[in-house]
Amino acid sequence: MVFGFGARRGRLDAWIEHVLIEGRARYGDLDPDLRRLREHLTRIVRRTQSRPASLCAADLFLACCIEQGVDGAWESLLAVHGTALQSILRSRGTDATTAAEVIDGLPGALMLLGSDPGSTALAGYDGRGSLRSWLAIVALRSISNQRRRSDVEERSVRERPAEADVPSPIDTLKGIEAAATLASSLRQAWRELPARSRLAVALRYVDGASGADVARILAIGQPRVSRIVDAAVKSLRAALETASSEPLKPGLVRDLLAAELAILAAAERPIRDGGDPLATP
Repeated sequence: MVFGFGARRGRLDAWIEHVLIEGRARYGDLDPDLRRLREHLTRIVRRTQSRPASLCAADLFLACCIEQGVDGAWESLLAVHGTALQSILRSRGTDATTAAEVIDGLPGALMLLGSDPGSTALAGYDGRGSLRSWLAIVALRSISNQRRRSDVEERSVRERPAEADVPSPIDTLKGIEAAATLASSLRQAWRELPARSRLAVALRYVDGASGADVARILAIGQPRVSRIVDAAVKSLRAALETASSEPLKPGLVRDLLAAELAILAAAERPIRDGGDPLATP
């Protein structure tokens, strides 16, 4: 038994050394804390139950560096993946200016998605698919979110009251602050949901997966999927209602959920089969 444990540990040590070599070869001479790097990689192997050799070593190295706040890590991410990610967005109908803005804003978006203060959504990247594909999903969701917000604003303009009823600047400021409070409450409620509930909602309402597909991915019955999703959405609505100082119109709740879920769900979508489905030739 001792020999078996030592052999496994030796293979893990060799793989971590491989991660360092591959990561620095691809992303430059970044200098992460080696103890924290080892802990992070060990957790990933245990969580995914994957063979280390099947995981994307260099991409995991960069994700660990970004989570640690290593100097130059964000710059390396944009330098290696920025142009290709813009090409992916443009191939899906995004204009060049918007694509460039979204990619330049990826660091901020990933920080917003972090599960804890100071963390990023890259803490959830597990190396089972390419980092570029994972980032492309985040970027596409960001664009989808922007479009939803734009649609909400356009409806608001069309339904704007007569000039005599236009709110004062103070009332407008209060409305902005209230919306920010609601959005913050929604994000907190999302983080408090069980991981399976977040994934089910992400697959069902953001990816558009059928109930049968969600059941297959989660390895549970389809009726159970419906109960999980319904309970999660009810919990999110309750959080919004609790955070509001006055009754919320059903349309506002719907619009907030639509505007925020695309971003909140981005880190929950599984990257399966080790492929790169969004990569351009």
